[in-house]
Amino acid sequence: MVRQLVLDLKQAGYGNAWTKVNAFFGEVAEVLNSDVELKDLEFKSDPFKIGMAIKQVPGARAKLRKHLEDRLPRIYDLVNRKILQPAREWLAREGYQDILIIVDELDRTPQKQLNDRGLTNHEQLFLNSADVLRALQCDVLYTIPIELAYSYCHGRLADVYGGAILTLPMITVSGEAGRQGIKRLIEIVRRRAEAAGVAKLADLCDPDDLQRVCRLSGGHPRSLFTLLRSAIDRSDGLPLETQAINRAIRQQASEFGKSLSADQWTALKEVHSTGEPLNANPALWMTFLRERYVYAYYDPEKDGLWYDWNPLLGEVTRNGRGE
Repeated sequence: MVRQLVLDLKQAGYGNAWTKVNAFFGEVAEVLNSDVELKDLEFKSDPFKIGMAIKQVPGARAKLRKHLEDRLPRIYDLVNRKILQPAREWLAREGYQDILIIVDELDRTPQKQLNDRGLTNHEQLFLNSADVLRALQCDVLYTIPIELAYSYCHGRLADVYGGAILTLPMITVSGEAGRQGIKRLIEIVRRRAEAAGVAKLADLCDPDDLQRVCRLSGGHPRSLFTLLRSAIDRSDGLPLETQAINRAIRQQASEFGKSLSADQWTALKEVHSTGEPLNANPALWMTFLRERYVYAYYDPEKDGLWYDWNPLLGEVTRNGRGE
């Protein structure tokens, strides 16, 4: 995290970034090299070399974690004092608002039970280790697993972190609001295509086909580009043929539908027709959310969330399955 922060600060024009980080890692290296249990490791004031040293010695990661536990407050102090404080002062003078660190993909951490009292690794990380996650003196945004966000720990999380737990909704692609949503997705595709050297969207595919792919993505950008990538893999070149796009859609829809039981199809159709969560079956609901069978959307008029199934499931039913 510190290494990435320094790289971003350097890109923003903070000239002392590398000097500060070398000083910081120099002190960390002194701490690490002072422990006899880590005598086989050679730590230098370079984050890349520290990582390489850890990988080269068997069991080094566990030793390092044990070694650092009692020294974490000092390391946090080094980050805050030598990097964050001067960087934030410089950014303020340059007209920046502040620093925000985004730690992504922690939501993909599989849930495990750690003891016979029901403690999970999610609770251990985000609640019992909250002091660690809150140690940096800047705004930090963590993605958290769906199971934890929707669990009985919801209130404790809000108290510990002093802020609301935010659900990032999908871009609406249905109804009147969906027209604007699809325009936004097309703009995302346009920018990505231009970055890849495609001069205009017409060189990528037919506009009607692109709108269809955007709608079937459910407003989920990753799903959108997964569909496009699948179509590209089935094509000899650009522009993408409608037939290749249709094959990609059928394949993706088949993957989603083939593992669902009759009861699960019934539950998904209920969500599709009502827009409401499955409160009576929380375990199944968590599975639907995590595995992208269901997407959450935001309704500005009601100031709340509503839900719908992945539009690819509609393609399955249209092909005679899921009945």
